[in-house]
Amino acid sequence: GKWVMSALTVDDGIHDDGPVMTTAFEYKDGKRDRHEREFLGFGEVITKNLDTENGNSVYRQAVENYDVANYYTQGNVTATSVEDANGNKYTETKNRYDSYYMTADGDKYTFAKRDVNLWSDRASAFVPLRYTANLQYEGAANGVVTSEAWNEYYLTGYHGELKSYKYSDKGSLGEDGNGKFDYATAIKYTDNASKHIFGLPVDVTVTGGDGSLYHHVTAKYNTNYANHITQITQQLNDGAAVTDYKYDSYGNITQKTLPANSKGQRMWYKYRYEPEMNMYVERIDDAWGYRSEQGNFDYRYGIAKEHRDLNNFYYETDVDDLGRITGVRGPNELATGVPYAIAFEYQPLATFNESGITAPAYAVTKHYDIQHPNDDLETVTFVDGFGRAVQVKKDGVVTSAAKGNSAKDENVMIVSGRNVYDAFGRVAKAFYPTTEGTGSKSTFNKFFDNVSPTVTVYDVLDRATSVTLPDNSTTTTEYTVDNGSHALVTTVTDALHNVQATHTNGSGKTLKTIQKSGPDGDITTSFEYDGIQRLVRVTDTEGNVTTSTYDMGDRRTEVNHPASGITSFTYDALGNVLTKQTANLAKEGKFITYDYDYQRLTGINYPDHPENNVKYYYGGRNASQNRIGRLMLREDGTGAIEYFYGKMGEVTKTRRTMIVPNQAIATYVTQWTYDSHNRLLEMIYPDEEKITYSYNLGGQLEKVHGYKSYGYDYVSKIGYDKFEQRTYLKYCNSAETFYTYDPQRRRLQNLTVNSGGNTIMDNAYTYDAVSNVLSVVNGASVPQSGKAGGQMAHTYTYDALYRLVSATGTYTGADNKTASYTLAMGYDNMHRITSKRQILTQNNVQFNGTLNAGYDLSYTYGTETGKKFQLANVKDVNYRTEETPSESENVNNSHAYEYDAN
Repeated sequence: GKWVMSALTVDDGIHDDGPVMTTAFEYKDGKRDRHEREFLGFGEVITKNLDTENGNSVYRQAVENYDVANYYTQGNVTATSVEDANGNKYTETKNRYDSYYMTADGDKYTFAKRDVNLWSDRASAFVPLRYTANLQYEGAANGVVTSEAWNEYYLTGYHGELKSYKYSDKGSLGEDGNGKFDYATAIKYTDNASKHIFGLPVDVTVTGGDGSLYHHVTAKYNTNYANHITQITQQLNDGAAVTDYKYDSYGNITQKTLPANSKGQRMWYKYRYEPEMNMYVERIDDAWGYRSEQGNFDYRYGIAKEHRDLNNFYYETDVDDLGRITGVRGPNELATGVPYAIAFEYQPLATFNESGITAPAYAVTKHYDIQHPNDDLETVTFVDGFGRAVQVKKDGVVTSAAKGNSAKDENVMIVSGRNVYDAFGRVAKAFYPTTEGTGSKSTFNKFFDNVSPTVTVYDVLDRATSVTLPDNSTTTTEYTVDNGSHALVTTVTDALHNVQATHTNGSGKTLKTIQKSGPDGDITTSFEYDGIQRLVRVTDTEGNVTTSTYDMGDRRTEVNHPASGITSFTYDALGNVLTKQTANLAKEGKFITYDYDYQRLTGINYPDHPENNVKYYYGGRNASQNRIGRLMLREDGTGAIEYFYGKMGEVTKTRRTMIVPNQAIATYVTQWTYDSHNRLLEMIYPDEEKITYSYNLGGQLEKVHGYKSYGYDYVSKIGYDKFEQRTYLKYCNSAETFYTYDPQRRRLQNLTVNSGGNTIMDNAYTYDAVSNVLSVVNGASVPQSGKAGGQMAHTYTYDALYRLVSATGTYTGADNKTASYTLAMGYDNMHRITSKRQILTQNNVQFNGTLNAGYDLSYTYGTETGKKFQLANVKDVNYRTEETPSESENVNNSHAYEYDAN
């Protein structure tokens, strides 16, 4: 007998958010080798996840099969699968191994294939993985191979290194590796036998199943050391990209030199290490003369506590005795003596009793708030016994506001919604957030919001199969396999029963998308890839094809689009785009060209309009205004813009010079001030008007104030709810806007605007189950005679692809003013508008009397190569009359469109 674990129950310690998780184990086919006097393991181990909410019934099981035939192959995994409670497979991985007898002649090894059952006591064995196949079943009896890999090893003169690797996601490779493959990788090695250094790859080629050469990379080493690669050369279609490395005596990289650009410039980075341990980088220099540094290391954890950036600004980090960061200071804090920009406190000890955790462990994050220096922005995160974050509290301000009452703020902690987990640790129910007073920040809040939660149901692979929102709108997802394409098919049915399917191959790439609910049939888009999964062909539902071509550096060199024709690109060895040629430019043999300083873009040059050329200038190593290494000036056909930066790299000022044709040159200066959390505090417009932004104790924008000669408010007050959605807005003229939201879906339900004691807008909104707007009704009172405004109502309908197909609207104003309209829209399967018809009737609006107007538009599009998708013609039938419309009053027009080379 063997002592084995039969069951494991884990408890997160918080008992109102889901059951405990129990796993049972079953063991089969154990084998003891009597000759070796050793237990070789179990041939099959079944891990069963039990549904502790349903009597510990088996929910799913993971089956692992092992080779226990003999001492040499023991422990090799031959198959793994995930099954449901009834034994129906969903996924499976199969592994096959080779067995070799190994002999050695000094450092040269030879491997001979051997029957696994014929080993001797003195044999040396090599049992490498030969073949792996991943299969998708989705509960069906037969699986579909979604990916395969096959390995071949060096058997003579080497040490069993991998020689070649083949991959296929089409189920065509086979266990012997002789079938069709997507790509194959071949590897050659070097060694230094005198130093016993082996297996250094020096040549790697990747070829497609059609013989295409995708990649070819070579390497050089200092073979006196095990890992000193000195040069990597990536072959390109034209030339090669060479990267060089240098090392110190400790094995640290001291210099990395990148491939040359078109000018022959090679960017390099030099690394200097601290002298104490000679393992942590303390300084980096580059070819531009820039330098960054770090120091004051905590050698216990390898953490640098001091950093200096390119512009000579310092950042400091505090670390406790457990290697945890407790504080971070940036240049703003260091300049003003503030102890931290962000601080962290840890309370890792939870308290518990026989009922579970009574006070979970938690951590506090504090953001220093420059506008409220005595009241940090705090976030508290609680974790359960698994270390899983189960609640987050943050400072907030909730505003209560209603017409006729002053807006009232309440400082609160916004508490993240509770989650309820199922018996397998998945979120089954997600509740909305709640609020509490600020005096209980360190106490776990057990309250659940009273709005129905979002409920998620999963399959045995932990994929969501159903998501039900608080208003009972449900989206379902079904997973199947397509035998023909060896793809996983994911079919999503939304809350309005409209369907979209996505086919995904074993490499995770989308092969096809199908919108199944189109009014004119399925809308299918197909995607094709080359052997290394680069997108090479897209075919839309009308058969229009877009193709892409790549070079050996995985850079796209050509795009052929049915609307724009062929666009081609060239590159240097560093990867910089050198030229771009559109189909129109190709007719004249012209290019858009790009200039660089190393890998930094310095210019864009247009062939026909050099006045539109763009130039970029960057700060050198002695630049002022914090512009070292940053964009300093951009010139183009409209003028120039100069950039200035703050201590943390934020743009604090721009000087925009504009060339106005036939006018004087105009210059505009705009300035910004930010805090350490990148919140905008102040903005100065070119006319020197200063705008300041104030934030509440929850960090949300609360007020916008202007100053030019005197002070005034733009926005006097902004209020928010616990979702941090805006609930209230008051402008400087005392106009107030009130926002209310649907409590279940959090969509805007009503928007009311009051001014001068009157309601000038009272919009009510309705939606369908997927959040399309169905109606907007302004229920404000009809204004007094001679006043603008009035009541309006709009309704909208959509097709199954959620394109607007019809709309109606009515208006009622003062002095018997009325109006109404209808709108109808038509589309094709490319989502282009094909028709638009609108009819309008007005009474006493523009004049006393009735106006009838309308139009009927039909659209056609280009079909020739290079003109596809371009609007070609619009036919227009319209009328405008004060009488009852008749066909005799229709005006017929036709508009044809031609395009220039742009």
